Amino acid sequence: PQRPDFSGVWVLARFEGDMDLFLRETGIGFVTRSALAAAGYGVGSMQNTITHTGDVLEIITKCLGRTHSVKFVADGAEHDAKDPVDGRPVKFLASWEEDGHSMRVTGHWAQSGKAVPEMRRFMEGGEMHVQQTASTGRAVTRVFRRA
Repeated sequence: PQRPDFSGVWVLARFEGDMDLFLRETGIGFVTRSALAAAGYGVGSMQNTITHTGDVLEIITKCLGRTHSVKFVADGAEHDAKDPVDGRPVKFLASWEEDGHSMRVTGHWAQSGKAVPEMRRFMEGGEMHVQQTASTGRAVTRVFRRA
């Protein structure tokens, strides 16, 4: 199947779901949640610059004066990374879904082994959707448009 090309510069246009409840359920504290809420959860300001080559996705995220970069290799193997919010070590596993249209990333905290929210990245109507699902089943979706 034809896989999407996520390359480009993307700006967060909107989000779907209860972001505060999602963040609370994933262990983000009140002070951080309040700061994110005050910043509109990055709508209009969060920027993803993505280089996508084959099964490798390199993402540079700029938001609230911070820059974070991560590299996902959709090879089904576990890779080390750092959490963009607090820098804690995380183990990620990225793969393409069977339909070839979505990249799924699962993982867990390196120290506790507790699951991090599952992430699916896919294109819909020219927009890039990043859906995250907490272990409770609660999901939010960030919708990005090309800058």
